[in-house]
Amino acid sequence: MRVLVIVDTAQRSRYLEAVVASLRANNGIDIVFATLAPVGPVHAALEGEGCPAMSFDIASRAQLWRLGKRLGRACSEGHFDIVHSHEVIPTVAVGLAQFAGKGPVRIFHRHHGQGRLRLRAASRAASRLSHFTVAVSAFAAREASYSDKRPPSRVAIAYNGVPAMRRVPAVELDDLRASLGIPRSASTVVMVARLRPEKGHAVLLDALPAVVGQLGRPLHAVLVGDGPLTAAIVSKARSLPGVPVHMVGHQDDVAPWYALADVVAIPSLNDAFPLVAVEAMASGKPVVASAVGGLREAIQHEHTGLLVEPDDPDSLGRSIVDLLANPSLAGTLAAAGNCDYQARFTTERMAAAWLAAYETAVKITKRRQ
Repeated sequence: MRVLVIVDTAQRSRYLEAVVASLRANNGIDIVFATLAPVGPVHAALEGEGCPAMSFDIASRAQLWRLGKRLGRACSEGHFDIVHSHEVIPTVAVGLAQFAGKGPVRIFHRHHGQGRLRLRAASRAASRLSHFTVAVSAFAAREASYSDKRPPSRVAIAYNGVPAMRRVPAVELDDLRASLGIPRSASTVVMVARLRPEKGHAVLLDALPAVVGQLGRPLHAVLVGDGPLTAAIVSKARSLPGVPVHMVGHQDDVAPWYALADVVAIPSLNDAFPLVAVEAMASGKPVVASAVGGLREAIQHEHTGLLVEPDDPDSLGRSIVDLLANPSLAGTLAAAGNCDYQARFTTERMAAAWLAAYETAVKITKRRQ
């Protein structure tokens, strides 16, 4: 089976690189990786692992009109059985390039949940221009059926998985604390997410002053990530009373930042299935997350983490205090979360789910031809 996997960005992605390597190594699938964006770090990383990686060299949305012809030629010359497109723009582009002919089986990998009006419209178009949908959670699968009007028989669920997190030596962690000015006596809450409205950074910042008051010891917050809300979050963090907030930007290697955490906070307002939850469990860290979307599938309340009402700083703060004030509870949840990661959210589990989806999509499409 020959598969073309297409994504938008050329930034590195640990989970995508790992699942592609797993499929190539264990299932004998011939995979070519492609980005819409010009050649970037992900191409060098994949080619270093022996996986062909190409670019359609689209530097801006204004150049998307060039894509159809290039995609059509690549699909024709590559003799692909499947084109597996991640999110709406690559999926729509592939669909428009291939719509007139039979071509390969077209799969839409749906990473989002409900989304705003424009995203819902684009998602519907992506579904119509593809044969099959892979959803990152049961929540996203329900939205594919309800919003995109995709029959459930043409939707498969493939939970996001991540490779095992590297062990962070104590000396590296001590150096990181020293570089940030975080004393050993302080508790640390870490949030890893793009600085976007739906991620809920403001909810966490609003919760932290009350946490300090109840803890009675120093508390530091670390925000890992960048994005369009950077300036607004920096401004809010500077005015926060009693809690130093360290904004460290995007980090390719997130392992040290999870290792730094006493609690990982995921205060999303909506989320189809965040990799952060799986990374935190893989790191053996206790999680407090909003009870929204795919987070309710990733985290089992009071077993592998704590779920709280979304957009509720008081509820979030109380749960953070529960974990920081009770190391036994935090350790129990973290250990159970790590076991759940190994059972459900490894790269190998994700690769197996992708392979099953490929086989189902090919069967369904052949029956329809």
